[in-house]
Amino acid sequence: MRMLSRAAGVEAPTIYHYFGSKKGLFYAISETYLEAYQELLNESMKHWGANPMDQIFGFVKFAVWYTMNHIDETKYYLRYRLFWPAELSEDMEKHFHKTNDNKEALLREALSACVESGLCNIDVSTAYQRLINFVDSCTFNIIFSN
Repeated sequence: MRMLSRAAGVEAPTIYHYFGSKKGLFYAISETYLEAYQELLNESMKHWGANPMDQIFGFVKFAVWYTMNHIDETKYYLRYRLFWPAELSEDMEKHFHKTNDNKEALLREALSACVESGLCNIDVSTAYQRLINFVDSCTFNIIFSN
């Protein structure tokens, strides 16, 4: 906290005053990033149209765009999504699930329409997992290959 307060140009007690603890600061940062991501995702969704394939493609394009334009936020998200401290595990699951549940519902709906129309010949759960793996792979490649 001392290093952080020096970098911010404030005294450590000021940070504790506004955030209560290191945990409170961590949650505030996480919420800020997740809310900004959700707002950008919601704005992007307005342009995808009603076609399920356009929605899926729109999400993939959004994920790549977001990663390329918000590299620090994406690194933060991945770092704490994959390796958050054990004492924060339960609380962080709740924080991250709000964003993930919205994204999952959107994609499952589009994938269901693709399955029902015959565009996709696997079940929705498998299609969803493969799509998320693809998007995660794109994200990792962007981050680690610059």
